[in-house]
Amino acid sequence: NDQVVELAKLPKPESGAPSPQVLATEHTIWLTYFISESDPWYEKKYSKIWSDSDEQCKEDCIAIVQFKAAYIHMFGGPSEETIVGHPLAERGLENFRIGENTNSTWINELEEMDSLGHSRPACGFFGARHFIFAFHDSTFECIAQRFNVYIRHGDMLEEVGKILRAFDD
Repeated sequence: NDQVVELAKLPKPESGAPSPQVLATEHTIWLTYFISESDPWYEKKYSKIWSDSDEQCKEDCIAIVQFKAAYIHMFGGPSEETIVGHPLAERGLENFRIGENTNSTWINELEEMDSLGHSRPACGFFGARHFIFAFHDSTFECIAQRFNVYIRHGDMLEEVGKILRAFDD
């Protein structure tokens, strides 16, 4: 029953070299990647949340997705060439797209594992969502309750450094 639905309002990854990076703690995951500079939707809709200015998106336009109440994630293959082998490829997963699996087998499996050994039904995954980011050379998936999206322009390593410094706060 898995079905991947595109989350069209999220910033689309740059198709050539989005350079995704993942940083994670026990309950929070940050995903950063370069976004497409040719998408006029973001230039119109996201310019209000850029931290530095309201300039048009340039080549170093970065999305930072912060997943809150995150349970688990996977990052690696398949790439754009091998995505047809992904179990969700025939259920809506497409290259260079961001989606949500609206009836996730993965969440169901986690709920089942969580219920073992308890005298009560597991409820820790109520409201959990399965997100999938199909990049050029990799795929990122996670189960989390919610997310925030931040758009920045500048140096990727500088933005990742800001996230790492936030670990100390």
